Amino acid sequence: MFLQETHDTVEVESMWKHEWVGEIIFSRGTSISKGEAILLPLNFEYKIETLIKRSDGTYIIAKIECYRSKHVLTNVYTPTQDEENEQIRVIDTLQDKLANFEGPDSRHRERWKRAIIRRTAEQEGKHDFKQAILDVCNHRNDAQARDVRIRIQGAISDMQAADAIYHKECYTLFIASRTISAAVNKSSCSSNKSGVSDTAFQMVVDVIGWKPSHIWNSVDVYNLYSHKGSCLLRRPLTTKLTQRFGNDLLVLSGSVVANLLVFRSKASSVLRLVDDDEDYVSASVEIVARQIIRECREL
Repeated sequence: MFLQETHDTVEVESMWKHEWVGEIIFSRGTSISKGEAILLPLNFEYKIETLIKRSDGTYIIAKIECYRSKHVLTNVYTPTQDEENEQIRVIDTLQDKLANFEGPDSRHRERWKRAIIRRTAEQEGKHDFKQAILDVCNHRNDAQARDVRIRIQGAISDMQAADAIYHKECYTLFIASRTISAAVNKSSCSSNKSGVSDTAFQMVVDVIGWKPSHIWNSVDVYNLYSHKGSCLLRRPLTTKLTQRFGNDLLVLSGSVVANLLVFRSKASSVLRLVDDDEDYVSASVEIVARQIIRECREL
């Protein structure tokens, strides 16, 4: 996903539509605003939960869910002094949604949390801010760490050119030695009880969940799993994945071929479906199996 200022006119929109292969959401500009657009790549799986754009193009706000994570894209352009207060109100509204660290305030849920903007990009002899947080995520290895990792992993520089917005209280709780130790102990206990490497299995779950339209086979999934350290064999891994995703994950099996894993919600678009009472289905499977065996022997 990309947020692009367009300096928008009808001619500029036509140019973008010609050059960009994918969907474009325009917020047309005027004499007092530049205009902007959200560019969505072709075959990009997403769902727009909220879309707010002003007719004069001074701002656009979109909340988009993709690959099971949610993102807020916004651009606010208010060049005149009269619009400054409105800009502040929009930014204040989005402050919590843009925070990289979120945590509950059990004592004062209604209280506004202090947000910090970090502008120091590098310190000599130290890791950048983004890598330091990723190191903490890897050490914690819990659900909150996975949420934080998803939010900041897409930054191509040190936390969006070091302008990282976060809640001071939540950040302190996240990196505190005591909370890290508690998260590590909880993650270790959970891993020991389940008898499986939580990191490796969760990575497989994340990868499969990011590509629901992909047809997976059990061999490739197991290779991905074993690359990060494995505690399960291939068949138990497939069973655990079906338990994790429930009825949405279909396991298609056949003689002498690896099992195929397909999401039920995407099956109609990635597979050719036929009636199960057609008598040539079994014969077709046998023909394919014999062809695969023949090609394997010729290798």
